[in-house]
Amino acid sequence: MEIIKKLPVWSIVALLLILMVLACFAVADGRRVEFWPPVIHEKGSDDIFELKNKLNERQDYMAPANIIKLFPVQTQQETIALTQQEITRLLADYQAEVQMHEKKIQEMQGQLAEVQRVDGTFLYKLLIFNHDTQCYGTSLNFTAGKDKDQCLTKKILASRFLEFLAEVDFYQNNQKDNVQTAKLQLLKLQSKYQFNTKGWYGPDVFKSIINEFHGKS
Repeated sequence: MEIIKKLPVWSIVALLLILMVLACFAVADGRRVEFWPPVIHEKGSDDIFELKNKLNERQDYMAPANIIKLFPVQTQQETIALTQQEITRLLADYQAEVQMHEKKIQEMQGQLAEVQRVDGTFLYKLLIFNHDTQCYGTSLNFTAGKDKDQCLTKKILASRFLEFLAEVDFYQNNQKDNVQTAKLQLLKLQSKYQFNTKGWYGPDVFKSIINEFHGKS
């Protein structure tokens, strides 16, 4: 108290004015202000304290719907609106995902129908054969090099190659079915189409067999 008595009156007045200005700003901003023991509560504090008391009284499990009912009416309405928006958003996302999957299913059904349409046809089998030969690289020599473990054997590929030539009437299937025969028929086909490089099955031979097929048709 002696210290306070020694302070100039104008300094005490200035300090009080500063405290009053700060209090006004805090109250206007909705904040809690304490001048011990007086207290200025923040906005809506009564509703918050009441809600806390209700929650403390209910220690057992409460469903979310029951918890919402403890909030003030305005807050309940805002919460319900937000819940409805979230449900609407989730439903829209689900519908979009379903439509996307339905579109993919339709595309796959179209692809399946196309495969079923050409399945078993000469050109389809030739396409599969051509894909199998690519396991050895861009070109295949029936008689040179060893078989690869991850690929069909050259003997199997040679047999299938002769079947295609026989189906387009380029080769009479009355000779011994082996890689040597496949090599001879390959050279014969390449001579017909005047290949510069011979002895290797590749894309140009594939196209030549297709030409033979269309020529027969």
